[in-house]
Amino acid sequence: MTKVIVALLAAVFVWNPINAMSKAASKQTIYMAVWRGCEEACKSFIDFFGDRRQKFNFIIRDAGRDKSKLEDFVDEIKILRPDLLVTWGTSVSKRLLGKWDSADPNRHITNIPTVFMIVADPVGAGISKTNRWSGRVNVTGTLNRAPAKTQLQTIRSYRPIKSLGMVYNDNELNARLSVDAMRKAAQVEGVSFFVERLKNDQNGRPRIDDIDHAVERIAAKNPEFLYLGSSSFLTKYRKRVTSAALKQKLPLAAGSEVLVRKATALLGVAAKYSSIGRLAAMQAQDILFGKKIPGDLPIKKLDRYSVLINLNTAKGLDLYPPISLLKISEIIR
Repeated sequence: MTKVIVALLAAVFVWNPINAMSKAASKQTIYMAVWRGCEEACKSFIDFFGDRRQKFNFIIRDAGRDKSKLEDFVDEIKILRPDLLVTWGTSVSKRLLGKWDSADPNRHITNIPTVFMIVADPVGAGISKTNRWSGRVNVTGTLNRAPAKTQLQTIRSYRPIKSLGMVYNDNELNARLSVDAMRKAAQVEGVSFFVERLKNDQNGRPRIDDIDHAVERIAAKNPEFLYLGSSSFLTKYRKRVTSAALKQKLPLAAGSEVLVRKATALLGVAAKYSSIGRLAAMQAQDILFGKKIPGDLPIKKLDRYSVLINLNTAKGLDLYPPISLLKISEIIR
């Protein structure tokens, strides 16, 4: 057992004992493995249970965008054996759960009830067999990303376009999958598609200082709109990438509400993280209270996605939305 695991376990037993006493008190343990802190989806998941939160021991482990921590999470989960595991994000879910058809019991969690959330493309990542069923007994989850076709059609309803660009970080599987999905959607829609990859440093990590240059490089290809798909890295540096797009007078659409609400992306087509957290909590409720087998539960998705428009950005670009789109959108100022 690594020193990290020993320290983690010591912390757990100090503030949140998982032992015979807690079991005797009828508390169930929910272990949440997250990628970048307990944000809106994580908080919404916990809040869903309201007064019933007292029935649970919540253990929240944050990888802090560091994949090297995930192996220790696996070790800790196997020792603690929580009643439910919740995984947040593609990187976390894939490392902890493995692929749906080839998970290794020695390296992955294969026999603890699990709900995944905030996974952009669970099928493309190999986490789930289909977007309806996980293909394994212990896993179910939620879908949080509007299909690429829906994203592109919404962009075209804002402004008829014949070309689209993307900037992405190839170190993230979900980012690469977003590019592949949008490339296919653009081909179907008859839209020219350009991509620009962020350059990496000598350690293979994306260079922060290349964000502005990458936007300049994609702008030189003259796309009529820039799209940002799933990317924890670019979400973290959202103000930098959206400011770079504005500097190039390039309208930017995102598959996340964060880039519109907390930065200056023009358009967002998104599932609200708080809604996804509630969906995942509903799955958890069925498992913990309804005694359902995770693999028998269909993967949940929202019936509708939110459209957000940053009006200040629209003014800055002198690119106002049509009334038809404005009527169904949330306006961010």
